[in-house]
Amino acid sequence: MADPVVVPTPAAPIVTPVTPEVPAGQWYDSFTDAGVKTHAVTKQWATPEDAVRSNLNLEKLIGVPQDQILKLPKADADAAEWNPIYDRLGRPKTAEEYALETPTGADAAYTAHVSKIMHEQGLTKKQAQAIAKGESEYIAIAIATQTENSRLAAVTDKAALDKEWGAAGEKNYQVARAAAKTFGITGDQIDDLQDSMGFKATMLFLHNLGSKIGEDGFVSASGGGAFNGALTPAQAQQRINALKGDIAFRAKYLAGDSGAKKEMDDLHAMAYQPE
Repeated sequence: MADPVVVPTPAAPIVTPVTPEVPAGQWYDSFTDAGVKTHAVTKQWATPEDAVRSNLNLEKLIGVPQDQILKLPKADADAAEWNPIYDRLGRPKTAEEYALETPTGADAAYTAHVSKIMHEQGLTKKQAQAIAKGESEYIAIAIATQTENSRLAAVTDKAALDKEWGAAGEKNYQVARAAAKTFGITGDQIDDLQDSMGFKATMLFLHNLGSKIGEDGFVSASGGGAFNGALTPAQAQQRINALKGDIAFRAKYLAGDSGAKKEMDDLHAMAYQPE
């Protein structure tokens, strides 16, 4: 079998750039830059006025003078290509020149960190300060709102606890305060507890802590030793039910005993608080 015939592929033609012939006796003959002269020939400007008109029309089309034109890098260009653009747009030389104010609750290290990021992203001083101001205003409003919500929640919590404790409220608050003093719990720490647990839960926690130790271990806020015999509504109702089942007490009460009547009246006053 004969070998296949290999047909050679023709080589690509060599294209030599053609430089337009520069006519003699033209207005641009005195140009020393060959490239500029060739450009004038290519554009076929017959007079200097044609060249100026062409430039004017180009500026009108672009909309700004040539010294205001920026050639933007591609979107995925690295920082080295973007940095000259950021500088032209007004980025300060250093991040420190932003002179940002430190927001409430932050520190100087935070401000320095944010300034560095802003500088890397090419923000102008005006832009950076506007963002920092907006952040500070937002934080201030958020803190004020949180403070007011905490205050309203504490008021609601206290009203609910006062109703739950009833006549025993002052005694129970003294137990809670004495517990905090005994264990060295500061006012700031109590505030932190209230922020996380709420007012009612904090008071119940401190009262429960104090109750486990017993009243004898405390000195009341007024300086006395023992607390009064006030009961919560639930405790008073429980005592009433117990006395109703006590045959001896019931006999004394029905016989008009003043002590039994006073005890029952006091218990009812504590058990059924006015709304």
